[in-house]
Amino acid sequence: MKRRLIMLACLVLVAPAHSASFDCAKAGAKVEKLICADETLSKLDEELNAAYKAALQDEPEPDAVRQSQKQWMKYRNKCKDADCVKRAYEMQMSILTVTHIYVGETDVFTPVSIAMRRPGYPYKLNKGKGVEVCEIYRKNLELLENQNLACERKISPEYEGLIKLPDWRKLDLWENRNLWAQLEKMANGGVNSPERLQSKSDQWEIDRQAKSYQEHTEKYHEEVYKLYVANMDVDNDGKNELVLRYGSGLCGEPVHYTSIALFVLNEKGDVVELQKSRSLFQDSGHNRWAKELQQNGTFENSSMYDAFRYKDQTYFDRWTWTGVWIYKISKGKTEAVCQLN
Repeated sequence: MKRRLIMLACLVLVAPAHSASFDCAKAGAKVEKLICADETLSKLDEELNAAYKAALQDEPEPDAVRQSQKQWMKYRNKCKDADCVKRAYEMQMSILTVTHIYVGETDVFTPVSIAMRRPGYPYKLNKGKGVEVCEIYRKNLELLENQNLACERKISPEYEGLIKLPDWRKLDLWENRNLWAQLEKMANGGVNSPERLQSKSDQWEIDRQAKSYQEHTEKYHEEVYKLYVANMDVDNDGKNELVLRYGSGLCGEPVHYTSIALFVLNEKGDVVELQKSRSLFQDSGHNRWAKELQQNGTFENSSMYDAFRYKDQTYFDRWTWTGVWIYKISKGKTEAVCQLN
């Protein structure tokens, strides 16, 4: 399964004992002295430095990478012992790298250590200061102690009823395997005519893959793909649409989703309506190649999307390892209302 992800490989460098990415002879801070005195920490520091440099080259938003690294440095520098420093490095390495493994003997290709494992950094508003929905969203995160909500949004008791999450209903993947196949085609290069299968052999292959996935789920007790639907007025035009929330990957420790995306379905709920869905694709990679993607209906992201209602208006948010963006569709146009990191 091919996905356009930040792929960082060969990061483990051969280094002499007690070396680091900085000059240990000039180490002044306590945390630097801890690193220089510990061979494991010194090696982690070098590996992380290589991963950081690679991420700056490969990530379309390098400023966000730099900002995230600065926040992490502040977090690391508060450590009082080697165990804390080690956990900090392991956490940040999982943010900057993506690895792939085969699960068991199945043909399921599962991403591990994806970049959503971040500690409880206090979020700050970089865009949307003074905007009510942005301020309330940030306060909700504070009340939840800034815990990682990338996989599943939560509302603190104080804001229940004010911020409303969709009533997501889970779909059976086998029963909706043709819809699933369309989503996978879109994620792996697009599909020009999603409404129709091309041949009986296409259906046979879809059935085979869905059955393989089902056997994997039963054997390993984990779901790699999840489909949820909810009725909501996602574009704020006064009419409800049937919206699909599609997760590909795993949530939990230590594995996390590759992506969670939102789509608008047709009335029957068996086909993605590309024209209506494009407003929900807000990853930078998608925007950079908008013309090509419009032609073939591709969506590609490493973000986790969800939606919510605030004062009779629908918003959707996008969580990445660099922060959170909140969008609103109005009169056919998508506006970035808030940005937190």
